[in-house]
Amino acid sequence: MEYYKAMSWEGLESSSIYQALPNKPDIQKIINNERYAKSDAKGTKWN
Repeated sequence: MEYYKAMSWEGLESSSIYQALPNKPDIQKIINNERYAKSDAKGTKWN
């Protein structure tokens, strides 16, 4: 569930609330995994 909560921050990355998060690097890693379909992504790539 935490993985999907982290993904919910995508699109809010420029908000002041996101910028103040203490675990921002962990969240950004999850977002990038999904955004760029990296091997650690839980979703599948679609066009």
